[in-house]
This record gives sequence, C-alpha cells and structure tokens, in this order.
Amino acid sequence: MGNNCCGGREDEKVKQRAAADSYASGIRSKYASGMRNTYRSGNARGGDDCERFDKAFENNDLKEFIRLLGSTQKIDSLEEPMHPWAEDPKTVGALAATQLAILASTDGTEAGQSETRKYKDEIRKLGGIDPLVQYLKSPDVDRNEAAVVALSFLSVDSDTNCQLMYDAGAIELLVPHLKSQKEGMRAATASTLRNLYVISQEARKEFASSKGLVDFLKLLDFAPPKKGAEPNWDTQFEALFNLEDLMTMDDEVVPEIASLIKGAGVIPKLEKLSGDACPDEEVKELAQAIMGRLEGAS
Repeated sequence: MGNNCCGGREDEKVKQRAAADSYASGIRSKYASGMRNTYRSGNARGGDDCERFDKAFENNDLKEFIRLLGSTQKIDSLEEPMHPWAEDPKTVGALAATQLAILASTDGTEAGQSETRKYKDEIRKLGGIDPLVQYLKSPDVDRNEAAVVALSFLSVDSDTNCQLMYDAGAIELLVPHLKSQKEGMRAATASTLRNLYVISQEARKEFASSKGLVDFLKLLDFAPPKKGAEPNWDTQFEALFNLEDLMTMDDEVVPEIASLIKGAGVIPKLEKLSGDACPDEEVKELAQAIMGRLEGAS
C-alpha cells in the first residue's frame, strides 16, 4: 500500500509538472503567434539596415538577422503591438532579435517542435546567442525585453544553448531584470534563469547566492484580484516549480541551497500560499510539499 501511495503522489507531481509546462508552452505559442501576425515585409522603414532586414525576412536569412543585431538604426513605429508585454522594437537590431525569438518559438505541434529545434541549433552555430546575452546589459528597454523573450525560447530543451548562455555570463545579466515593472518580463526572466541553473550544481549555487534570489522569490507573492477580474495563479504555479528545480538535484534537496532559500524569506511566502488565502488547490498542495521539503532539509 505504501508503494501505491508514493506512486500516487509521484503521478500527481508529474501531472502538475505537465500542467505547468503546458501553461508555459501555451504562453510561448501565443506570444510567437502574435509576433508572426504583426510583422509584414516592408514594415521596417528608415534606411539601409531596414532594407537589409526586409531582404533577410523574405529569405529567412538567419545569418543576416544575427548580423543585424548590432544595428542601432531606428525604425518607424509599428501599427500594432508585436508582443503582449515586451516593448515594440525601436531599432532594426531589436527587430532582428524579435525575429530570432519567433524562429526559436514553437506552435506546439510535433512538426513545429522539430523545426524549432533546427532553428535553435542554427542560431547557436551562427553565433547568435552571445549578442543576445549582451543585449541584457543594454540601456534600451526594447533590446532588454527582446533578448529575454529570445533567450527564453532558445533555452527551452537545449542544454547546449543553456551552457553557452551560462558561459557568457547570462545569470548575472538576467538577475537585474527580475526587478522589471512588468510581470511578464519578470516571469520570462525567471523561467530563463531556471533553464540555466538546472544545467549544473555550480549554476544553481551561483544563482542561489546572487542578489536576484529575493526578487525571484517575489514571484510567489500575490494580491487579491481587481474587482471583476478572474484570479490567476499561473505565475505562482510556475514559480513554485522553478523554486523546486532550484533547491533539488536528482529530486534530492540540496541542503546548502535550501539554507540560502530559507534565509531569503521563502517560508512566509509558502505559508501564505498554503493557507486559506489561496483558493487554487494545485498551488496550495505544491506550496505545502515544497515547504515540507525545505523544513526537513538539514
């Protein structure tokens, strides 16, 4: 009976993880669809780099998109937003980063996932990852946000890409963006960080020891929904899984990291999510389980 009980808990955990992955995949697909439908050839007007971009767009020229990341040539404002929260590109360079994000995203179909893997590999091989990482320290918000969107796609299910980002210093450069005023930017930054720190114990320790841990844990916070609005616990649900992936390796709690997480004030946040203030049963159950594992870590 004990084995069946444990098996049931493990099955439930797998279902919850699948739900979180499905949510993240759906968000990525929605973002990508919005970006695909907005840009049309000829929208980038203003000079030579705009003409280069349009030609690359027509030919799906990855190498040229990557070259254009260095462009600071301004473009005309687009008629419709390209993304639900990321600032519209102001320059050809940021527009090229957005196009790379589109190519690295997936529509969720098996064929789409296969095509996406090909693009993610090609972008890496053509040297596209390092300039996107460098975008994270740009003073321009459109470059920052385009980079986070692109890196979030490029880091999904690609240990090679993640290692390259990590080696380029992406963890340190992503951390400041956890303070963004936009929830979408904070969540995308946290998910990208998660994809990076799971590649090794060294990466986990680097992030858990960073100043970004406190802001990372703030994604667990919630406020009552505005009047008439439906409560949405997706951010907390994904944040809990990101937290669990930070504190465990091979499904075992890492005491050193657990200590850092507790020291950053996570227990009160988990207690709040575990209580009556949170009506979402999956979030509540996961918060309780994580809190129990943290408190049991020596």
